[in-house]
Amino acid sequence: MFGKPRLIDKHTEAWFFDRFAWILENFSQEKPVNRTELVTPSPEHFPVDPDGASVPEQLLRHVINYSGVDHWTFSLERVDENGTKDLGSALLLYPLTQASPVEANDNEDDCLPITYPDRYDTSAQHLISCFSSHIGWYLAQTVEMPEEFDEEEFPLIADLMAIYLGFGVTRSNTSFDSQSDGEFGWHAWSTERQGFLTEGTTIFATLVFAELAGIEVERVRTGLKPRLHKQLEKARRQIVHSQDDIARLRALEPRNLSIVD
Repeated sequence: MFGKPRLIDKHTEAWFFDRFAWILENFSQEKPVNRTELVTPSPEHFPVDPDGASVPEQLLRHVINYSGVDHWTFSLERVDENGTKDLGSALLLYPLTQASPVEANDNEDDCLPITYPDRYDTSAQHLISCFSSHIGWYLAQTVEMPEEFDEEEFPLIADLMAIYLGFGVTRSNTSFDSQSDGEFGWHAWSTERQGFLTEGTTIFATLVFAELAGIEVERVRTGLKPRLHKQLEKARRQIVHSQDDIARLRALEPRNLSIVD
């Protein structure tokens, strides 16, 4: 029994360890977790040349490098998609999670499309998270999932893939945003979710990744938004009681990839 509440329930925790094991078995041969960086939304990991290409293009190039897919070709497109509907005194922002971040790629030249909404123009962190989501989605599609996996799980597994690639801090920071604005006696609330995993599951998965990679908890904490620190502490306490599962992940041997044509 836990003295304090869990960050995620037992069912979600069991699901996570099982699916993360699948990722390790299939991708650690090409990208070992102990050689993967914890990528933080900072100039250290994302330097930008003011005289270079556009900021989104430069950030995408960094995300591609950290993901180990430099041999893939991508196209980047900015779309006018603010996702809002004006309902008089209330402003509701619909989450991007209602649809997949990428569409099926039918391009004959194998150029993989990556799109981002124009509202991310001023947020490097949302751009990084968006790009890592696309690449996680594409990578997860390169390996056949076991029959026992539900097809509806794929978006969740793709999110885990982005965390496995090292982008858990940014994914956690952008998992849920809420803000209010208003005047003349009324308020408009806008909320946005980026990704399919819950905020708590994203933080838990990020901390497990850090433990497997030999990264100190403090490095994760430093990159997270302050409001997420309490959840990080809950995740840390919960993982203390999950060492058998951690050991199982450490012991996994990667098997040969079964690439989908």
